[in-house]
Amino acid sequence: GGRPTDEERHRAAAILELVGLGGMAGVPVEVLSLGHARLLELGRALITDPDLLLLDEPSSGLDRVEALALAAVLRSTQQERHTAVLLVEHDLEMVRRVVSRLFVLDFGSVLASGPVEEVLGDDRVRHAYLGRGVA
Repeated sequence: GGRPTDEERHRAAAILELVGLGGMAGVPVEVLSLGHARLLELGRALITDPDLLLLDEPSSGLDRVEALALAAVLRSTQQERHTAVLLVEHDLEMVRRVVSRLFVLDFGSVLASGPVEEVLGDDRVRHAYLGRGVA
């Protein structure tokens, strides 16, 4: 407990910068937009310096601009911090921007896996997620 050390404050400030909230350090959490709150949640996870982030539907409820901001932070986190990201997500734009390898499940079984565009172009995937007559 107690007050944060200078080192802890410095780490927190660095994480806020990383997630794009550096200028909002003094803003009460309850007044943050959903997009900013989601970025703050990501920052809370990143301050632990994880090797792997497991994110379940991180773009849920976000508008397109907020989702793109989150995707950019996730991509830079992967590249700069070498943090692996396991993403459970239905937002295909988010998937395309964040992941390099995609596994598509259909009723709990792997339907297809591989590079993102290859998997998304797979007729079985298109049929399972977009319906009959698409394939």
